[in-house]
Amino acid sequence: SEIDYQISGVIEVDSGLKFELLRAIREVVLNARQHSGCSKIEITLTDKIITISDDGMGGVSKKANSFGITGVFERLNMIDAKLKIDSKQSGTTIQIEL
Repeated sequence: SEIDYQISGVIEVDSGLKFELLRAIREVVLNARQHSGCSKIEITLTDKIITISDDGMGGVSKKANSFGITGVFERLNMIDAKLKIDSKQSGTTIQIEL
């Protein structure tokens, strides 16, 4: 899978939050690469929102019986970040709001 990224602005977080945030982003990207059949993943950082989109087959939800997405939700919950998932047959967009 090809990964494109765009960074606009700076997200300042302390080291503990940074670790949890990076682990959550890593898990989302790995899930997309392994399970969605996507050919492209796009990561965009703006102010306090991180958006990760793929062009895979969709099917992701917070209620999915998946250790990966459950772990992401739990990690983000620990740092008071919000997780928003929009999954369609044409791909999935996940937003993390700090």
